[in-house]
Amino acid sequence: MLKAGFIGAGGRSQGAHYPSVNRLEEDVEMSAACELDEGKLEQVATKYEFPHTFTDHRKMLDTMDLDVVYCVMNEKWILQPALDCLNAGKHLFIEKPPGQQAKKRNNYWMLQLRTMSIAWSDFNADLQLSLAKQYVVSQKRDLFH
Repeated sequence: MLKAGFIGAGGRSQGAHYPSVNRLEEDVEMSAACELDEGKLEQVATKYEFPHTFTDHRKMLDTMDLDVVYCVMNEKWILQPALDCLNAGKHLFIEKPPGQQAKKRNNYWMLQLRTMSIAWSDFNADLQLSLAKQYVVSQKRDLFH
């Protein structure tokens, strides 16, 4: 079973990403959620029965053994949490471009290559979920066979 963590619990993540990943419950465990707004964090923790919640994404990355992290937030704030996920060696899904400036986006892509982490950017939610699941499951299978 894959362990997924989430950074962000705003309208977009609650309206699309949490429900989409929740449909994969036979293959994906929704292990941890992180959100600065404690009210939104409590909403998703209750609705999706997250066993672990955080208000600091770095603590989540340091303490949880996650296979993939969904980082869903405004593009103004997404770059640092995305870089932190890659530095922690986590596979990453982001919906927005990783930062507003080309130089910062290049740093993101270079870090992805250096850490050998896989980062997905959303282009179609259903296709993305299917591809992500197939890829990560195949990687897990390779580790144990």
